[in-house]
Amino acid sequence: HEAVAALSARPDGAVGAPGGSCAPGGPREAAVTLWAQLSLLLSSPSYVCLVLGYAAETATVIGISTYGPVFLLGFGSFHSQAACSLAFAGAVSVGGVLGTPLGGVLTDTVLSRAKRAGTPHSAQHAAAREAALVSGVICLLMLCGLLCMAAAAAVAATPELVTLFLVLMSLAVFFIYGTSAGLSRVIMLTVPMQTRPFALALQTLGLHLFGDVPSPVIIGAVKDSLAPHCGIVFGNDTASGCGGADLGHLNPQCAASPEDVRGLHLTIWIAVLWSIWAVVLWAAAFGLLLRRARRIGEGAAASGSG
Repeated sequence: HEAVAALSARPDGAVGAPGGSCAPGGPREAAVTLWAQLSLLLSSPSYVCLVLGYAAETATVIGISTYGPVFLLGFGSFHSQAACSLAFAGAVSVGGVLGTPLGGVLTDTVLSRAKRAGTPHSAQHAAAREAALVSGVICLLMLCGLLCMAAAAAVAATPELVTLFLVLMSLAVFFIYGTSAGLSRVIMLTVPMQTRPFALALQTLGLHLFGDVPSPVIIGAVKDSLAPHCGIVFGNDTASGCGGADLGHLNPQCAASPEDVRGLHLTIWIAVLWSIWAVVLWAAAFGLLLRRARRIGEGAAASGSG
């Protein structure tokens, strides 16, 4: 209880403030147990929203990435399994490679402009304001990614628009991966300094536990239920581009069945719409952090005037 109280005494955002335990000559704090850190993090609504939003985002991206080629083959957009996998993987890879660094650049640009716009009342206020701004940036990026994914899902079942689908998916991944740097930054700004390593580790556990581990299993089960003829079968497949090797290929009955095609299309929409949770949860975190930054600023201003 003493360890939790010691951590809670340093409010979220009071990181890097002079005179803390990491400052030269600063007071030595008691060792903090794992359970004390876990209790503190799970009692922080903003932290929980950030982690669960990240898990929702990861679930959608990994789920669609896993079954993307199957969807396109089932829609008849490609006739070669190798060409389909290469095109889809290329589109997703380009978006991810470009989005990750440019998302960091965007975050830094927003913060630099915010610093020029006004001077914070204290180091704690500066950290709280930065956390609020960064959470707003990642929420907007995720919203852009969601809109691109929704547009891609709308045209997915039309083979003639497969190029547009790939471009939209690449843009969606671009915006979504642009949240990575900002998300890590805001999490470190919302927890006490000595809790940062554990907070990032718990974030990673959360995204695996609620995101990329169950997502392919659940989406695969939904696909098998809504499109039962769109599974993988084994046998000679001259259309796979693998020289007829028995590597498994999509059941030919899939593209020929209107019911299965509709089932595949509905599966994509279910996967895409799940990412709405990321937007909602990150918007909630933004509201919480913004309110907290204002409260700290008002308190610091009142203290300074007094």
